[in-house]
Amino acid sequence: MGRHLLITKYLMVDTAARDKLMDIMTNISKSVAANEPDVLRYALLIPTDDDDRKTMYSIEEYIDDQVFQTHLATTEVKNMFAWVSSAPGQVFAPVGGVVCDRLDIHLDVPALGFVRPSLARHADPCIVVEEVEYEKDRIKETLPGWRAVVEAARDKEIGTLMLGVYPYHRDAFAGEGGGQAVGSEKLFVVGAYESEEYWRDVHGGLGESLEGVTAATVQGRIGHERAVMKMKGGFLVRDSGAGSG
Repeated sequence: MGRHLLITKYLMVDTAARDKLMDIMTNISKSVAANEPDVLRYALLIPTDDDDRKTMYSIEEYIDDQVFQTHLATTEVKNMFAWVSSAPGQVFAPVGGVVCDRLDIHLDVPALGFVRPSLARHADPCIVVEEVEYEKDRIKETLPGWRAVVEAARDKEIGTLMLGVYPYHRDAFAGEGGGQAVGSEKLFVVGAYESEEYWRDVHGGLGESLEGVTAATVQGRIGHERAVMKMKGGFLVRDSGAGSG
């Protein structure tokens, strides 16, 4: 099995629970950086909206499933699960507490993702995760439009530090569809930008210049969610620039 991403949204019961989980996962990220070279990303994010004090995200990339399973067996991860199970009260929100999606990384289609090495040195990138839901069997026809967006960002937007398009992997977790409607499919678009202003003003204007090409990306679209976040811990790319878009 090839590389895959895990994008997980955590909705906590309160700010204290989020702070505690962030502390635990930050310690995990430090251990990952030092001891698990085949974990290519382990980024911890919170919303840029300071009024949202209960939400956090993690973005993790593993070379393969064996690396992921080895990661789960580490003492640091076991301690995290122990905290969740032993906490005196509920730590996750009763509805939508943890939503985890596994995404394919198409290494054979490099135009659908890129990472600039400078991302590893950027202190405060703006991270945008978009979840786009389509009618069943419609994603394939949108890929030329998405490819055009990625290529234009790579070639023309030096402040777009990372951009990748990933289809949802249906078999990641048996019985869990990540909230998908029956008869639908979805993909995720993950981007890192030098600032939120750059994302809105420069990358956001990209659609106008590519309007004729990217129109296909909205054909058959039935849902769209977006999270605008900032780094709180971990890393999006190792210093060597490893990682696939």
